[in-house]
Amino acid sequence: MSGSNWIKFNRGWWSPYLLCILTAASATPESPNLRRPDLTGTVRDEDGKPVAAASVFIYTAGPKEGVGILCPSCYADCRKRTRTDGDGHFKIESLDPALQFRLLVVARGHRPEFVGKVDPAKRPVEVTLAPGKTDVSPDLQVKGRVVDSERKPVSGAVISIREVKRGESTQYGGNEDIDRVAVSDDEGLFVVNGENRFDAVGVEIEARALAKGIFHELATGGKIHELQLTEGAAVHGRVIKNGKPLGGVEIGICGADRTAEEYVGDFSVGTDKEGRFSLGNLPPNRDYFVYAKMSSLAGKDSLPARRVKLKRDASSEDLGDLAVSPGFTLTGQIQLTDGNSVPPKTRLLLSRDEAWDSAQTEADERGRFTFRGVPPESFGLSARIKGYRLSARNRSLDTMNPFHLVGVIKADKTDLILEFEPEKNPSPRLGNYVEMRQEPLLGAELVKNRVGDIQVTGTVSDAESGKPIKRFTITEGRAGNFPQPTQWFPARQTEGANGKLDLFLNRHGSAPVILVEAEGYLPQASGAITGAETNLAFALKKGVGPSGVILKPNGEPAAGATVYLADMQNGVYVQDKSMKVQDHMYQGL
Repeated sequence: MSGSNWIKFNRGWWSPYLLCILTAASATPESPNLRRPDLTGTVRDEDGKPVAAASVFIYTAGPKEGVGILCPSCYADCRKRTRTDGDGHFKIESLDPALQFRLLVVARGHRPEFVGKVDPAKRPVEVTLAPGKTDVSPDLQVKGRVVDSERKPVSGAVISIREVKRGESTQYGGNEDIDRVAVSDDEGLFVVNGENRFDAVGVEIEARALAKGIFHELATGGKIHELQLTEGAAVHGRVIKNGKPLGGVEIGICGADRTAEEYVGDFSVGTDKEGRFSLGNLPPNRDYFVYAKMSSLAGKDSLPARRVKLKRDASSEDLGDLAVSPGFTLTGQIQLTDGNSVPPKTRLLLSRDEAWDSAQTEADERGRFTFRGVPPESFGLSARIKGYRLSARNRSLDTMNPFHLVGVIKADKTDLILEFEPEKNPSPRLGNYVEMRQEPLLGAELVKNRVGDIQVTGTVSDAESGKPIKRFTITEGRAGNFPQPTQWFPARQTEGANGKLDLFLNRHGSAPVILVEAEGYLPQASGAITGAETNLAFALKKGVGPSGVILKPNGEPAAGATVYLADMQNGVYVQDKSMKVQDHMYQGL
């Protein structure tokens, strides 16, 4: 689409959706010498018998090469559909040869089926439909009717299960005993069937040329729920580099609300030769992040995520010119503490915190890796090596995930060390992810003068003999304020030797504390550490620590309770799924 394809309307006539329709026919290259292929195929059931009168829709499309400049359902071919004949055969004629397609196949008495990345120029498509549920009680059904803003029925809408409610319990992502997908018929009607009792479902509904809708707690029992979809909001803009339009950039848009209940997903569209992009049918009255996919900028430039508020239905947000700039480079090396070599083809994933985007790379034989074109944002960096996990010496270790670092990249970094240690039995982890993701991304490399770091040195000895303890462990924590207990991070546990204590502590939130433990000795915790501490002395007493039985208020044993040892003076804290944290429960000790 060139600049001449852009049409100006009076304000009252402007519509980004009309723009999609007008440009759809010219969105891909056409040539009188380029044959427009027919899409053919056969639909059968699981027994191999043909399925007659099945509806076959071209649901979405996209270019075989490069990025599409239209939304996936905005291509002219997406309006085409057909039905199978008595032998289950179908044909959709004269399709764009530059596109590949996603099909939706629907037949009465069968479960709907999507077929992706279909190239009509290749062999015929073979589709197998699973049988649908029949003779289902209304108590095991959710019924609905999808309508548009004028309350007209919407056919071919896809209803996907997001959550299943049974009593007070809600399971997200659907359930194997409930239909995961349903499709509305010509009257907009659909049915979701289950095998076992359930009370309600939450669904998301997608239909061509309409915004995705999210609906919660649709109850069973035979009531037909009317669910309305609208055209949604739109966003458009232009990507430039050094003041000039930049085509072929994939623009991503994702919901800012990442909760399981409200996340609307991610969408993408490409820029045309004039650098312009437009994406409509977005759920309105929500915040989004708009960004350029790292993979589409050839590992050189970057475009950080930008938060955008899309307002009322049928509104359009003009972002103006979005200028790319050179991206940063992140280079590092994986090291194993036991001296072994890094396994071949070890992959690393760099995930953006706000944008729904990531980049992958593979470490070489020496464990070295590089990411290029990194925007100035918060990231997560992860890798998995069988039998290993990231050591606590990695400064940006996510305490909720032993394979993940979190932090900000705002400049080139060429000395990152990812230190992995042999994996022991994983310990429970209590996280401070929110604070850590605002700090620079760091590994186990030597870092000088890092703001907020606290260096702790000292000794660990036997209280009776005064001799250094040869082997001990140090666990980092955060000081609690009574009645809240001290918070320990078992994932941040390091080993010490020969009575010498020397470590750096990250400072996030409340003051750090450390717990020193050694086999055959009672553990000892420090007080709150507020500055450079160079004279900490831990004299451990021999013993095995407290033991006993934890009882609930009704006298029953508290099976599965977790006991936290804050220190020898403050006693223990008990937590059970059925109880709140108790700061004074010592029965049976």
